[in-house]
Amino acid sequence: MRWLIGLGLVLVGLLVTPASALADCTCPKLIVQGGWCDDCKLGHVKTVASRDLKGDVIAAAKSDPIKCRDCYEARTAAIGGFCVTHSIGYLDGAKVKCQTCVAAAHGANDSWCDACGMGHAAGRSTKCKECLSALEKDNGGWCDKCETGYVGGNDTKCKSCYDAMKSDKGAWCEKCGLGYGQGHETKCKECFANMQLEHGGWCGKCETGYAEGAQTWCQSCFEAIQKDGRCTKCEVTFKDGSVVRALELHVSGLADNDAADKIKDALKDLPGTSDVKIDKDTGIVTLKIRESGKANAHDAYVAVRRCGCEVRTTKTS
Repeated sequence: MRWLIGLGLVLVGLLVTPASALADCTCPKLIVQGGWCDDCKLGHVKTVASRDLKGDVIAAAKSDPIKCRDCYEARTAAIGGFCVTHSIGYLDGAKVKCQTCVAAAHGANDSWCDACGMGHAAGRSTKCKECLSALEKDNGGWCDKCETGYVGGNDTKCKSCYDAMKSDKGAWCEKCGLGYGQGHETKCKECFANMQLEHGGWCGKCETGYAEGAQTWCQSCFEAIQKDGRCTKCEVTFKDGSVVRALELHVSGLADNDAADKIKDALKDLPGTSDVKIDKDTGIVTLKIRESGKANAHDAYVAVRRCGCEVRTTKTS
């Protein structure tokens, strides 16, 4: 009898759930690519795939859906953020309970938090003030106390590797058997040689290409990167070594001229954005965004919301 009652409740639930809500639910897609499902009121963090040297996926880390919109925005923002409702913040994917630390990471005040004895810079956290000073420098630095060097947010315990990372042309560390160039690290000398070439090169042994500071495991993408073109195989467009995606936002409240101007200025201020266009009649905002690691589609979404408008749907291509 109990199972009949349970089945009845399930059927009732299906009957009272609008068919449109079931059809429009984007959760299955968002579990992989990340995003907020307005139908289910759930946020999904993009699946992070671990790859081997050839680019093959060896593990995919998925996270549980997030029920709080503010928590979701804090978790997925480029630098991180803080949810006042739940008194929890996120920095570099890690949970933190100190709002001062989150503010420091955003540069709202001094980058050192005396309460926690922690410093934040370049998306990294440290308990050493000398390390913090190195992280804050544009060209990095070396901490004698911790025997650690920082360059571009990366760190190393090897002084030879540190010098190689600092070199404009890159260099090879014989001690560690590692080469550095174009912001990448490799154990293959042929790949390292390709990093030194003006227009990069393709390594048939590792099936890896380097061009315009980018690394790819798709030869078609490698060729597209070299000419700022499009890889028809992967369906991605490249500009200056970065993937360029077309983003379309359906925004409510665009009839207000001030709101439209604010949104346009906010989107233009995001690093890597271009061709920002707004159609106030349809509520459609379009732009191109270069996925350089400094900004992404979610940052555009947050920028619109901070202008006092609501984003109804988003589409990337």
